[in-house]
Amino acid sequence: MNILDATEAFAVPGEHSLIDCINPETGKSWINGHTLEQVQERYPGAEVVNIDEWCAAKGTKQDTLVEWNEVTEEQYYEMLNVLPPEIMKGGGFLVGEPSDHHAVSGAGRFAAYVRKGDKFFASSRPMTRSEFIAHITAK
Repeated sequence: MNILDATEAFAVPGEHSLIDCINPETGKSWINGHTLEQVQERYPGAEVVNIDEWCAAKGTKQDTLVEWNEVTEEQYYEMLNVLPPEIMKGGGFLVGEPSDHHAVSGAGRFAAYVRKGDKFFASSRPMTRSEFIAHITAK
């Protein structure tokens, strides 16, 4: 039995991450062997969640509409130069390291920036490569 066999985990509703998977053989946390009550001592409000359902709900939250907020030219170039870009296309780029990963697909999500004429914009949330390419291609 390994952690990939887990179907449940401990999590605090509304938080961004699972606390720990639950070992189906013991009913305790995988890493430290803690019961729900022990986990709740460190994470008040923690409860048992179904991993697939939790990931689907988080994925839905991650897929909100992207809005573009104006930034300065200096901010745009600072982010362009902080790391080699993940991708550059059509006057825009993704910062070269993911901010997080999509809860369902596992795809990296990156801060996104675009230039339109003499104005510069940052995405309101991280984007996957495919989202960014679709956005740049649609314009």
